[in-house]
Amino acid sequence: MATKKYKLGDKWSEDFDYDGMWAMYNNAMAGKLSNRSMLRLADSVEDVNYHEECRALREKAGYVYRVSQTTLDGMGSSPNNPKSAS
Repeated sequence: MATKKYKLGDKWSEDFDYDGMWAMYNNAMAGKLSNRSMLRLADSVEDVNYHEECRALREKAGYVYRVSQTTLDGMGSSPNNPKSAS
């Protein structure tokens, strides 16, 4: 059976693309994915029973989110930072 190409959020199937998922995981850990993409990838990683790797990915996504919020706090008003809006 041919393997379909991995897409963010894919769940287990008989033709699940593990190689594609791990390539995306490596990109995420290298900081090449957005926070939302990392969380969608984490759903896939967890669904195929790689719970430790999923936890690491979710922790990284949380760190990226916290850093982005800290950066926004110092930048003044923005749609994502309503507390600084006038």
